[in-house]
Amino acid sequence: FFDGKPCVALHLTNSLATMAACLASSNVARPNMPNACFNGTYAKTSVQHAVVSTRRGSSFIGKFHSSSGSVQALSAAKRTNVVFKVKREFAAHASASTPQYQGTRNATADLEALVAALRQGDPVCILDAADREGETDLFFPAIDTHATSLRQLRTQAGGELYIAVGHEVASAFGLPFVGEALDSASAKFPVLSGMSKSAGGMCQGTCSVGLSLDHRSTHTGAPDDERSFTCRRLAEMVKVALEQPHEVQTNAEALGKEFHIPGHIFLCQESTVGLAARRGHSELAVAAARAAGVVPVMVGCVMLNNEGDEFGALSPAAAQQWARANGVPFIDGKDMAEALGFPREL
Repeated sequence: FFDGKPCVALHLTNSLATMAACLASSNVARPNMPNACFNGTYAKTSVQHAVVSTRRGSSFIGKFHSSSGSVQALSAAKRTNVVFKVKREFAAHASASTPQYQGTRNATADLEALVAALRQGDPVCILDAADREGETDLFFPAIDTHATSLRQLRTQAGGELYIAVGHEVASAFGLPFVGEALDSASAKFPVLSGMSKSAGGMCQGTCSVGLSLDHRSTHTGAPDDERSFTCRRLAEMVKVALEQPHEVQTNAEALGKEFHIPGHIFLCQESTVGLAARRGHSELAVAAARAAGVVPVMVGCVMLNNEGDEFGALSPAAAQQWARANGVPFIDGKDMAEALGFPREL
């Protein structure tokens, strides 16, 4: 019963949503409905179809007839379109009822929570900005990354894995941006010049994305244990290079002995002036690492939708909700910049 009225279950094949169609009786639809119970509220749709489960346990896709209040089974040919239309309208209702992202509650407290988690080797969530990419990336400090960390990134975030490194790391090893490397090779391979990325606000090819690599000891480089070792070992080498400075050539040779390119994990390099010039996840993650006093090498990936009919990045509100439910610190990039003494807006 819902609101005192008998109900039967309304559910869609292969849908994660489970809804309830409120009927006047156990097998007769209320006229001019359906009004469906979605998260405890009525959701009116224009679709007069549903998968109706009877008291006897059988089910069928039926059409509601407002004149008689009866339900007529549809032919198989019409079922697919019906299901998708119902799903779209209920998804739209769910989207309309989802609270909008309100930002973080206290920038200083959020940064302190972020710093404490990184010092413990725990994950953190960083949103670049709701009006930028609007994406939240899940990060671990690379020096504390293990196979379980990679599994969590893969299963609970899902985007392409990358390693954010500080500009001092790139300088210490002489690491290029991938766009620069490809430009240098374009004389020999002309196709590369025509495929270079257009200049723009994100400019990943010339101000963020670097080389991809694997540790030479890995078999394929793809499994969680192998990728986590690649991340962790790189951070260990960076720690030594920053604490015991050597010539770039010396560091580069040491890097080449242990790592090869291309590999399964891309480097993303911080801008040379960090948050003063750019507010991408590379800059934000490295800034968080510095604030925590950990090696400025962070492993992360964007958080994607893993359920329903949405296949893009999690909305800021959904990512924030996930973080709170899982006890993971969450911070807005604008709040982080401000808490670290930078202007809130560039």
